[in-house]
Amino acid sequence: MGDENSVSGTMQTQLECLGFSVNRYGGAGRYETAVLIDDAYFHYQTDALFVTNGTNLPDALAAAAVAGRPGAPIYITPPQCTPQVVADSIGRHYSRSRVVMGDPSSVSEPAANLVACP
Repeated sequence: MGDENSVSGTMQTQLECLGFSVNRYGGAGRYETAVLIDDAYFHYQTDALFVTNGTNLPDALAAAAVAGRPGAPIYITPPQCTPQVVADSIGRHYSRSRVVMGDPSSVSEPAANLVACP
């Protein structure tokens, strides 16, 4: 996951030599890249989706563990607002419930409610 700035071409070659198929998903930044991944793997309605802080690795790791069980997408956001690309993808992947991972300092009320970043 990620462009050559995130995962080197050498690493990609090594993985392919081990028999792995490699698909790159690289957007303009972490939020766009995460949306590309969600859009690639979740092109259907889900029962739940998870929103977590995209700047705090422990929050995202915890969300990944919880979201993996029902096979739900994880959306990352800055603490104070939601990038438009994230809100648009959430709209495309309507789910019955949205779970916000983290306290209000991790994902603020505006971010949890998909208020767009300026």
